[in-house]
Amino acid sequence: MYISTSSVESRYILERFKYTEFTPIATDTSLGTTWTVELVAELTPTTFWATVWGNEIWNSSLGHLAYLTSSNYLNVGTPNGMDEYSLADNASVKSHWAFTHTDGGGIDVYRNGVLLTKAATGYVQRSPASNTLLFGSRHLNDGTGTTDPCPGVYYWTNISNTALDAAGVLSSYNSLKTTYGLP
Repeated sequence: MYISTSSVESRYILERFKYTEFTPIATDTSLGTTWTVELVAELTPTTFWATVWGNEIWNSSLGHLAYLTSSNYLNVGTPNGMDEYSLADNASVKSHWAFTHTDGGGIDVYRNGVLLTKAATGYVQRSPASNTLLFGSRHLNDGTGTTDPCPGVYYWTNISNTALDAAGVLSSYNSLKTTYGLP
């Protein structure tokens, strides 16, 4: 794993490897009020809730997370404030995912450069959590440790403190498409 960090952006580039047991990826980065979380992954959950990423403290209703409720349904938002997405392709299909949030706004979810349509809405703006973002898991309800893993191959991840617009997400997808064999 290669990790480089600057004050503006933390970038995590993960080489494909095979695991005998999945381990969530701790980023040492907390989401603020405006951000983009991106990943290229093949998600292969074995149980549901399967958390793709989480930076939350559930008991305090702080932070944000994204989790699969089945291989074709994704919930994204805050503790007790989620939007639901119906996925046309199973989550195990290798994809570029981008989750964008602006302070005071909602979360937009893109898959392979295309904005997904919400199947149900319920997002509620919350304050950021004080812990750090995990890929492949959320925190325990008190904001420590890990639980509800989402195994898979996480080829590439990126966290930034800006919210990409649709053109920025498409540009990111196009720059990764050939490298990771995306559709």
